[in-house]
Amino acid sequence: MKHSNPEGLFDSRVFSQVVTVSGNAKTIYIGGQNAINSEGQLIGRDNLELQTKQVLEVSAKYPTPSNPFDVL
Repeated sequence: MKHSNPEGLFDSRVFSQVVTVSGNAKTIYIGGQNAINSEGQLIGRDNLELQTKQVLEVSAKYPTPSNPFDVL
């Protein structure tokens, strides 16, 4: 099991943004997404559009599987 915080994501001492488990298969667990930037600041307070954009930008920084058909 590997805990990591990819560059550009909020680096918490309390939780990991990504946990990768390898065995017979490789599973990647990602943290719940919100509109927090890498400094831990909320982006777009009271603005759903800005919050959604922030979540999508953050989500693009997560690792992806080598075979997209492995995603459930």
